[in-house]
This record gives sequence, structure tokens and C-alpha cells, in this order.
Amino acid sequence: MAEDTEAKRPAAPYIAFSTLKTFIAPLKQHIVPTRIERSLLSNISGTVQGQLMTALRFLRLIDAEDRPTDSLKALVADFGKDAEWKDSLKIVLENAYPELFRLPLENIPPQEFNDAFKAAYPCEGGTLRKSVTFFINAAREAGVGISPFLTKGAKPRTGPVRRKANGAASAKKTTSAAAAADPAANAGNDRNPPPNKSVEEQLLAKFPNFDPNWPDELKAKWFEGYTKLLNMRAA
Repeated sequence: MAEDTEAKRPAAPYIAFSTLKTFIAPLKQHIVPTRIERSLLSNISGTVQGQLMTALRFLRLIDAEDRPTDSLKALVADFGKDAEWKDSLKIVLENAYPELFRLPLENIPPQEFNDAFKAAYPCEGGTLRKSVTFFINAAREAGVGISPFLTKGAKPRTGPVRRKANGAASAKKTTSAAAAADPAANAGNDRNPPPNKSVEEQLLAKFPNFDPNWPDELKAKWFEGYTKLLNMRAA
């Protein structure tokens, strides 16, 4: 029975962590519905909608019937409150990734972390890289101590670097290969949207962080501006 339950476990989130916040922000401004339906995710692209629903199930923010859990309600209530948001987010991550929180996250090297991640949440290639990036960015926002080897991708050289005539092309291939082999080293990439993203998505990524110390009038303007950007993405 335990094996059957494990087999049905949703895949680890491989969306950008900012997408989760994009989903939560309007709920904070309005209300948490009795059921999370894809029809309510018009501010998120169609392909990502399905990925977001999978992420919500994995994080136990919605149940098997897609109804909000107390964890989601707590996240929404604490969104925009620095300390409370961190505490609620950390609880969500600890419940969803128990295997990772048994690791020495503050000083673990990338390969050991990647191996442990793949063993706990089977995935490969680009999906692994994105899944690792989601966890690390979420954990950092929750105030979890994360190894600098994971966030900076610092790796000691094991031998001399061989130079080729086409140095620029070679360097580009080497970087790509390292990214594929070491997903943890790419954590934080979703903060710098690639050029092929829309103008609206790039503006959303650069939108100022909410400050709970702002006066109420400024808070209202922040939510108004944030909602306008979300509506631009949905248009």
C-alpha cells in the first residue's frame, strides 16, 4: 500500500518560484476560493497552469479534489508579511520535502544534493534543474540556510583547462554542459528572465518586493499595480 501511495505522488515543482507568488498575490487581494480551478488561473499561461496545479498538490496546498488546504490559506494570509511569510513557507517546504531537510543543507556540495534530490523525487535533465532551482529559491526566501556551493555554483577545478581555437563557442558549450550536470548551480536563474520572455513577464519579475512596513495607501497601490501586470500577462 505504501508503494502505491508513493507511486502516485505528484512530481516535485519545476515551475519558477515566482509563479507560485504570482498565483498567491491575487488571492491575498481578493479571497481564497473553495476550489482551485484552472479557469481561475487566467493570469498564468496555459502550459504553466498544469505545472502549477501539480506543484500545488506536491506542496500540499490543495487536496485530491483541488480544494485549498489550511497551508495555502496560511500562505495567503501571510503574503506580504516578512517574518510570517517566511515561517509559513518554511513549514510548507518541510512538509513537502522531508527527505531534503534531513540533509546538511548549509554546507552540502552540489553533486551530493543533486543525487539526493533525484533519489527522493525522480527526474532528469531540464526537469531536474528546474525542480532543484524551485526548491533552492523557495528555501532561501523561507530563511532556510542553504549551502553557498548550491547558490553560487562554486566548484573546485580538478585539472587544467584545455583551450581551443574557437574559445567563445567552447566556453558556451562548457557552460551548457555544466548546467545540465549540476542543476543546483543554476538556482536563482528565474530571477533573471531569458530574452525570449514577454515584456510583461520581465516587468513582473522586476516588480518591487512587497514591504509590510509601507503605509496602507502605498500597499493598496502595490496590489493595484501587481494586478495590472498580471492582467497584462493574461491579455
